[in-house]
Amino acid sequence: MRALRLLRRLCIGIAIVIFAILAIPLIQIALGYHFQPGWEVARNLVEHGNSVQECEKVRVMPWNMIGPTESQQRSLCIHEYAKITKDPSACELLMPSQYGWSCLGGAEKPNSRMCWFDFSPNPPVVGSGNNKVAFPSCSSNPGELRQSRCCEMARILYIDQEEHCDLLKDSDILFDQCQELLAQRNRDVSQCSKIHDNHVRSACEVKTRAL
Repeated sequence: MRALRLLRRLCIGIAIVIFAILAIPLIQIALGYHFQPGWEVARNLVEHGNSVQECEKVRVMPWNMIGPTESQQRSLCIHEYAKITKDPSACELLMPSQYGWSCLGGAEKPNSRMCWFDFSPNPPVVGSGNNKVAFPSCSSNPGELRQSRCCEMARILYIDQEEHCDLLKDSDILFDQCQELLAQRNRDVSQCSKIHDNHVRSACEVKTRAL
């Protein structure tokens, strides 16, 4: 008889545990939490005009043992949100991690910069495509400097160590990129305020604060 009562209690206990495991996610869903994959949550948020902060409400089912963790799903949500909206400010939630920097790359608008640099103290190559120039040429050959605006930017930032980008003011895209790199070089977020393009300015602020 005693064994029967113990068995009954055990069964009731197991039933309560199972009910709790099933009920908790349902309650959280009712409270606005998300149990879909992070990328799917991000797309739904964008579609309905919701904030990236909603990614913090991403959850995984209690029985999830082998899939991405809750933290990974939230990060994926933020990354995908920034990529879709091209909003670099969303990536600040992931900074200064490597995934945060990857997020900024995904959030970058096409053709938002003209020059691509090797981010070492003395980059061996500056620019890309028709603007690709070897760094030593920028330093020693005035002819190369005149022919390449990217080389001109490299000289301002890495050779002469200028504190302004005024020589590039005739081109908004070049000036903005130069000003962004100058802010990062000096680790001074206030220098981002001079950037004309809102998207580039936002990215500049996120990057510089993370340094």
